[in-house]
Amino acid sequence: QEAKLWLPSAVPSVSRLTVCSVPVVETEIKLRQYRCFESLASLRHYLSLWTRIVLAQRAKPRSHHWSTRSQKAFSSVRERADDTAERYRRDRQAILELRGRGDWEQRLQVLRNEDVLSADPGLL
Repeated sequence: QEAKLWLPSAVPSVSRLTVCSVPVVETEIKLRQYRCFESLASLRHYLSLWTRIVLAQRAKPRSHHWSTRSQKAFSSVRERADDTAERYRRDRQAILELRGRGDWEQRLQVLRNEDVLSADPGLL
């Protein structure tokens, strides 16, 4: 059974301090920061994997069967990378709503679509 979890970032900023205690807000910020760094690590992994799949395809063109399998792997990795990027963006936005602008933005920067293309720009 699923229940909606109301985190401080889901509460409008006008009433957040009335409804949520400061330690709860700080806990969500820590959770979101952890998830952002975890997402970035996963994203690096997926982009590296994506690059290796593309290089393998280009190095040794093989049968139709191999091409179909590599295309499925490629699509799966791209989908995971896109999902991870979206999770990062949601978590970063929640931090922005809870903390506002600040020094933390230097470590957790805006993730643009072009940042999620490939670990090797020469493959594009």
